[in-house]
Amino acid sequence: MFFGIVVAEVAVEMRDRVSGIAGKPAVLLFSLWGAISLYHAGARAVRAEELPVPPTVARQVEFWKKVFTTSRDRVLLHDPEDPDRVYAVLDFGHLRRAGLDEGAIEREIRSGVERERERLAGVLRRLAHKHGTSQHLTPEEERLRDVFEGASRAEIREAAARVRSQRGIGERFARGLEVSRRYFPAIEEAFRRHGVPPELSRLALVESSFDLRARSSAGAAGVWQFLRSTGRLFLRIDEAVDERFDPLRAADAAARFLRRNYELLGTWPLAVTAYNHGPQGMARAVERLGTRDIERILREYRSPTFGFASRNFYAEVLAAIEVDAEPERYFGPLSPLAPLETEEVVVPDYVPFRSLARVLGVHPDELAEWNPALTSEVRRGKLHVPRGYLLRLPPGLDRDSFRIRYARLPANERFAAQKRLYFVHRVRRGDTLLGIARRYGTSVEAVRRANGLRGSTILVGQALRIPSGNRPLPVGARGSSSVARSRGSARGGHSVYRVRPGDTLHEIARRHGTSVDALRRANGIRGSRILAGEILRIPAKSSARARRRARYVLHRVEPGQTLFVIARRYGTTVRALQEANGLRDSRIYSGQRLKVPVGEPPSS
Repeated sequence: MFFGIVVAEVAVEMRDRVSGIAGKPAVLLFSLWGAISLYHAGARAVRAEELPVPPTVARQVEFWKKVFTTSRDRVLLHDPEDPDRVYAVLDFGHLRRAGLDEGAIEREIRSGVERERERLAGVLRRLAHKHGTSQHLTPEEERLRDVFEGASRAEIREAAARVRSQRGIGERFARGLEVSRRYFPAIEEAFRRHGVPPELSRLALVESSFDLRARSSAGAAGVWQFLRSTGRLFLRIDEAVDERFDPLRAADAAARFLRRNYELLGTWPLAVTAYNHGPQGMARAVERLGTRDIERILREYRSPTFGFASRNFYAEVLAAIEVDAEPERYFGPLSPLAPLETEEVVVPDYVPFRSLARVLGVHPDELAEWNPALTSEVRRGKLHVPRGYLLRLPPGLDRDSFRIRYARLPANERFAAQKRLYFVHRVRRGDTLLGIARRYGTSVEAVRRANGLRGSTILVGQALRIPSGNRPLPVGARGSSSVARSRGSARGGHSVYRVRPGDTLHEIARRHGTSVDALRRANGIRGSRILAGEILRIPAKSSARARRRARYVLHRVEPGQTLFVIARRYGTTVRALQEANGLRDSRIYSGQRLKVPVGEPPSS
């Protein structure tokens, strides 16, 4: 039996009765009337043949609709194993009305929820103890007995140990609906292009409430909450550009990921669940149970990693689809943003962000709003807008006006190479953090932050990222700008080489006519790990002939990469890649090794 909120008069009376007690939440009990009205209200805006809603999922959907449309000042206490069992809704609105600051409100909510959770667990334990006996039940125990109609004493006792709280997100969700209207027409088109039901674009509302700058504690980022590891399969993610924060480019990645999941798993419910749980995890569930039935998998599959979030994810997406279809019904009048109407252009050079905004005649904040993939390092001027970046123009500008305005940009504000955000220093015997910081003109604390160090312990052979500050470094500093520009100049019996993306010790040794062991000895390297940007000493025995060999790096194709993406990453062209590798078209495959033509290494 599902319990709905009682009529407003009773709720208000209960709230007023207890809201005068500081930190005491008002408890809104549930009734059968609310359950029936919630369950039958409105037609589902989903295609049943592609997105089925079996009974178990339907109950979950109603629960999540409640969460999405309930104020952040209310907390649901419920059974995570059975969405029918919502025990109470705690109302903390009186704290905000009393004028408490946000920090105090959050503390009161946390402590109030914990107190009520423990109290309810105690009530359930007492109910389990009295179950099947003639002992007198309190009114609350009688209400909860009806919730657990047909359940055994053991089932009630188990439920007491798993009382869970779920806070409403109504305000965030409503704002997400307003913001999403700017992007959903284009996003739906991307989903259709990849053969994904366009309704599934509402998955973004579940992941982030369409917060463009959303970050999770696990490292997921953007509207679509991609982790770096998954995002890099489809998106550009580096120090200058993080396409996870561009809702349109990340939407294309989300559609491709969902499509890949569907092709692996065979149904959209499983593909959606795999967005949260991972495609291999869902493949294991299918194999273990021998079924693709989402309801049976949700009911029977058990795994340490298949927890509450994964088990509810498909239902959350369906709930978001329903709320999105009738936003006024749940939130009243909203103020949606107008659909996106803008053009994109390729930036021809490395350009300072503020110079680009100035020449286009827009405020830097406006240019940043339309190009959220540009990182804070670019916006603050530590890095340039990359050459080849697909710039989204603010409204009022088009490709022709961009060309005219860009032509006015002075030559001294256009660059052939990116700034260096970091140098890489490999620790040698006798090095200290203080000595390294002084050598590079930075501070010990800056080096700690750049490398996630807590103390001062460093190890011989360890590669440290050194913040460059984009200023010349002392001559003789390993990785300094004077050294970094020199590819083959002799310094103390050695030449130097800056490691480029895709380089390996074997390839560098072959190119310079030396051995991997000689490179290791010259640079204090124990294994084979080197980092892009690191400055390596090349033993003097290496031959000039070897250094004149064709200049290219080897790149192993990652899943989801295209020739265009690879060319943009290395600052070359698709045609150059095709010629270097004898390709007749643009088809490449994951794991393929490509020669990437490069020129001189970029200078600082």
